[in-house]
Amino acid sequence: MERIIRNIIIFFFFAIVAQPAASTAGQLFPDLRVGVTLPERHASYLGLAQDASSFRLSDVKARYLLINVFSLYCTPCQRDAPAFNEMYEKIEGMDLASKIKVIGLAAGNTVREMEFWRERFKVEFPLIPDEDYELHRQLGNVGTPFFVLARVDGPDRLEVLFSLEGAFEDETVFFDTIISHARSDLATSQ
Repeated sequence: MERIIRNIIIFFFFAIVAQPAASTAGQLFPDLRVGVTLPERHASYLGLAQDASSFRLSDVKARYLLINVFSLYCTPCQRDAPAFNEMYEKIEGMDLASKIKVIGLAAGNTVREMEFWRERFKVEFPLIPDEDYELHRQLGNVGTPFFVLARVDGPDRLEVLFSLEGAFEDETVFFDTIISHARSDLATSQ
């Protein structure tokens, strides 16, 4: 119970008091080092070694990363979760499936809380627990939900193509925006 109260207080602190430094298009996105061993299917999905105990975002074998920063205790995150899962499924059925990989970052959530989220919302893409908010701090303490599409150009070279802090109002517009940014970037980089 104390953990839940602590997380709620921290969430409201960041949501109300802190001024997050959300990433904007053209900025570099932090090449986070993630200290977690992923299940085999998620490591395979991201193109990582099966037994890796840590990885950097730039290690993911994809041109783009679509990252969803969420918290179990965030009501807008809960509202967006089913639609975001549908977006993941749509991406997996597109010609961009090998180019865009989706990751969820569970800000302030334990592995148990993250797994509760996975089960409740039937999440198939990799989720990363961030119990101590370490990765969240490296992102500038962004509000949740926070979505970012970043191009991977190598170590420490993740460029933000699009970001949104807060819930998306229209899932179709949000999805079309993500796909449009990826396709436009692909067209200009060829």
